[in-house]
Amino acid sequence: MSLSVRTRQVGSIQVVEPEGEFEVYTASRVREVLDELTAVSECRVCLSLQNVTFLDSKGIGVIVEGTKRARRSGGELVVLCESERFMRHFRILKLEEYLALAESMQDAVARLDKGEAAHGNGPA
Repeated sequence: MSLSVRTRQVGSIQVVEPEGEFEVYTASRVREVLDELTAVSECRVCLSLQNVTFLDSKGIGVIVEGTKRARRSGGELVVLCESERFMRHFRILKLEEYLALAESMQDAVARLDKGEAAHGNGPA
């Protein structure tokens, strides 16, 4: 049960990069970072799951809450997810229409630059 969380900036976008198991015992680390970043008005955040090896319901809950906080502050959060296994979780839970999901960093940055994250992947 190990998770490290790194942040970096790409232009005006804050990128959060957890690495390891994003689950009940470690999710608070990501939550703390997202809480700080989404408290800023009109934040633009990309949460990358590229280096996450395991994702449970607690981790998904942190993603949903982070998205809610970002939108409440007039900002946006895009989830970068290349893993078909994790995408399957989002589809089963019908979160693909709520969450803004991107398959590459380039796609995530483009969505944030265009302001397309506010309505997730579903209809505006």
